[in-house]
Amino acid sequence: MAEELRDFLAEALPQPTSVQRGYAPDLEKIPPTGTLVWVIPTIEADVRRLARRRVETEYTFVVAVAKRYEEALQQTGQEPVPLSWVDEQCGWVWSNVYEPLNDRVRRRDRIIPTAVPQTCTLTTKYDPDRLAAGLFWSVVTLAQREEREA
Repeated sequence: MAEELRDFLAEALPQPTSVQRGYAPDLEKIPPTGTLVWVIPTIEADVRRLARRRVETEYTFVVAVAKRYEEALQQTGQEPVPLSWVDEQCGWVWSNVYEPLNDRVRRRDRIIPTAVPQTCTLTTKYDPDRLAAGLFWSVVTLAQREEREA
């Protein structure tokens, strides 16, 4: 499922955006330019028994977005990241990641052919600790449910 979600985002996101599937992104290897997006499977839980050998399973994915503040890499001092830049990145995540995924949830339109979208949450609008180090980090959480044999 993570591969299908990655493929959906890779096609939907504006370029240049790198979309990868992973488990533990190495934040030290984020290049100075461009936006990186990771699809990370996080939770798998049976939420309802449908029959003796059928269950409904919920799969939760984190879609993490990272981008370096380029000017911070070129400066030796601890210059704060401008509010306008942070606002721009938050708007990019809202428009390009959260809203397209949440629109699929609202319409119950499947991204993954076997699963029905359940929830989409902007879990972390931005991470202030990472931002202080010149890295924008945002997280959207998406849950999908699928019927399967138990």
